[in-house]
Amino acid sequence: MAPLYEDAEQDVGSEHETKFVFDARRAPHVVARLRARCVPDPVYPAGIVSSIYYDTPSWHSFDEKRNSDLLKTKVRARWYADVETGEPVGVAFLEAKLRNGSRRRKVRIRTDVPAEELAQAELAARVVLELPRLLEAEGVALPGSLLPALEIAYTRVRFDEPRSGARLCVDDNIRVSRTNAARLPHARPVALGVGVLEVKGALKDLPPTLAELRALGCRRGSFSKYAECLERTAKAVA
Repeated sequence: MAPLYEDAEQDVGSEHETKFVFDARRAPHVVARLRARCVPDPVYPAGIVSSIYYDTPSWHSFDEKRNSDLLKTKVRARWYADVETGEPVGVAFLEAKLRNGSRRRKVRIRTDVPAEELAQAELAARVVLELPRLLEAEGVALPGSLLPALEIAYTRVRFDEPRSGARLCVDDNIRVSRTNAARLPHARPVALGVGVLEVKGALKDLPPTLAELRALGCRRGSFSKYAECLERTAKAVA
């Protein structure tokens, strides 16, 4: 593999990322408000996002979120699919998301693994197990030995807010699509039933033009798809 740094979706170095959670049934209304006030992302306006999340044998990354640690590290392999056909497109990416409070830095590496291959591979397959080594080769300090835990998928719609320069995305139909049976035996796939609006850039809150979203139930707060999905999946045993 010959990894490269990819600067967009949009790899940003360091910025604020603020999340707002809402009832998934409100997702069409939230998206409609954004369409009225914002412009679609010019490159990736919509798609299906799938991610395999890694954690240590002792669930270090999950504990960082559950304990509200200031410093957090999250590692995932990610690929995209066409929103209309559901077919994977392009290649997979490997990401390390490093957070210090509300500020984040994301290292994003383009791999030569086809998205279709990763989508079809077992979570215990060699190609999945070896991907985190790419981050180590690029000098990223990992929390320890990493193993795949589960796969999370959702539909994402992206926008730009012209006045503030903020980038926004709405994630809907968030679900656990697969689990590593060796780590989560007898677990059943689950759907979260919530949507997430992410605001990325210099702002720590909604852009003033979108303040009305609070009336639709958008609540600012800390939210981790990985931690929430893992917790619910562990409880949903057969």
